Amino acid sequence: MRPSPRLFGAAIAAGALALTAAPAAHAAAAPAKPLTTTQLKAALLTAKDFGKGFTASKVQPVKNTVLAKMKTDRAACNTAIKQYESLFRSGWQAAFLGKGATMVANQTTTGDAARVKRMTATLRALTKHCHGVTADTGRVTRLALPKAGNGTYGLRVTETTDEGTFTLDLAIVQVKNGFGVVNNLTLGGRHNPALTKTALTRSAAKLARVTR
Repeated sequence: MRPSPRLFGAAIAAGALALTAAPAAHAAAAPAKPLTTTQLKAALLTAKDFGKGFTASKVQPVKNTVLAKMKTDRAACNTAIKQYESLFRSGWQAAFLGKGATMVANQTTTGDAARVKRMTATLRALTKHCHGVTADTGRVTRLALPKAGNGTYGLRVTETTDEGTFTLDLAIVQVKNGFGVVNNLTLGGRHNPALTKTALTRSAAKLARVTR
């Protein structure tokens, strides 16, 4: 099965949207200095975090995001998407191929205090403006996520074609001045939302260890 190249092409290219803000477990000021490359790579998920049936790709620098080519029917959402692409096209990522038609990507990124403030504001804007929009031939809805770190954010995009239903979750957790991004893409077949939540929780735990 092949997903729509307009809606899901960027997701596959990124190695793999979904965004509702969960209240922060506890607010904290971001440290002045960004995380180092070593810290960002150490915070990435590995195949062991997913259990049997997943194989990992080589860790690579982030060149684009899953939102890179996404257009919706709401101007405020499109503006937020552009801001997201500008701020989150950074850091490192690894991709994981699961059984059937499941692909998961994990990204870690960071910034100084001023950049982290803009990143958090952008995630809130996506949450506010992108719920309920139509993206090409797909629909964007809020994604409920567990509380973790200093806040979690999530959107889900669903598209139904003659080849089946394609689902993409974008889930993000902030831990101080670090961000963990999880893209869970199902290319037809049955989507596993629990996988998104599990990966996000483990991403938060790994970020917490490197930001101590």
